Amino acid sequence: MPKTILIIEDDPITAHLTAKTVQGFGYNTITVGTGEQGVTESLENDSISLILSDIDLGTGIDGPEAVRQILVKKNVPVIFHTSHTEPEYVDRVKEITRYGYVIKNSGNFVLQSSIEMAFELFEANQKIVAAKTRLEATLNALPDLMFELDLDGRYYDYHSPRTDLLAAPVEIFMGKTVSEVLPPEASEVCLSAIKEANEKGFSSGRIISVAVPAGKLRFELSVSRISTSGDPRFVVLSRDITKSERIEEAIVYAYDTVTDTEEKFRSLFENVSDALFVLDSETLQIEDANRATLEMFGYSREEFLVLDILNISAEIDQSKNTIQWVRENQVGGLVASERKFIRKDESLFIGEIRAGSFEYRGRKKIIGAVRDITARLKAEESIKLSEEKRRDILRSAMNGFWIVDREGHFLE
Repeated sequence: MPKTILIIEDDPITAHLTAKTVQGFGYNTITVGTGEQGVTESLENDSISLILSDIDLGTGIDGPEAVRQILVKKNVPVIFHTSHTEPEYVDRVKEITRYGYVIKNSGNFVLQSSIEMAFELFEANQKIVAAKTRLEATLNALPDLMFELDLDGRYYDYHSPRTDLLAAPVEIFMGKTVSEVLPPEASEVCLSAIKEANEKGFSSGRIISVAVPAGKLRFELSVSRISTSGDPRFVVLSRDITKSERIEEAIVYAYDTVTDTEEKFRSLFENVSDALFVLDSETLQIEDANRATLEMFGYSREEFLVLDILNISAEIDQSKNTIQWVRENQVGGLVASERKFIRKDESLFIGEIRAGSFEYRGRKKIIGAVRDITARLKAEESIKLSEEKRRDILRSAMNGFWIVDREGHFLE
């Protein structure tokens, strides 16, 4: 179905000729003679896809004012079509979001190309806005802190659900490097993760300790490179794992003294939100699992406790390596990694697993904590795709262009 263009033009002859010309391009047209009529028609007619407006409209409001009123309530591309080239006329529309400024009598090709380009740029802008909206919604749903850093660890952007998790106020750390903001040991770990992500595209599992307003906390870092040409940038997701680690430590302690603290152990073990399970270090037989584990993998308790750990792993060799590391290291050591797991219905998911060991009645046991990180990985991919999509749109445009908001501020 042809798109409809609203022509706001006070001169009847010019309006008629312009409508005929635009119809010849394959568009439907609606013509009005005043700015007030243009506002009313635009807001009441949902079929209008573009506005072609003169600047001077005789008595009443002029074209720029009519467009301002329209854009307050409706997002639609606008081209100003005028015979004026004087600077004062250009200044009158400078602060209005517009997709073209076409001089009358400059030829049908110029007008047609301007209309086509306006539609292309408007569609590109809508895609960018939609991508940013989806990205913002995804970020708001995550508990993680997110930072955009360069290879030197300089802060360019951030997102945080809580300001008391930040190592310094925003106005202090923005524009500075992690070496200037974080303690030396933490900044060294962060820069090491960025270096790994620059070489491999991704880094995960590194942990830093930072004193923040909420207390001294431990954060696990996941770093993803979002640009590969020019100066690379990195998205760093920082997750507070302090509470989870304390619960896991309490569970290990409670399990070791289970005859005296069975009730306390069961409460901790069953109510933590991560999937927790205990297995024998030698046989790999699963000996205990909490409710979150059963829900995550889709088994009943009876079904799950006859499995060994390799029955739920989709990466057998990597899982064996993790188990071997835990076996060979001292009791209490922890290892963190990402693994693919298999549910009872044979569907796969990626989980972040932390595993450690403890002694119980003379035998070495392994305790594992699994967190489904599907949402986090989708967020990271969304961030990366949004950035790549934005760059692709900019690169693929027929001509150079810029994007401004309704106040005339440049966005791109």
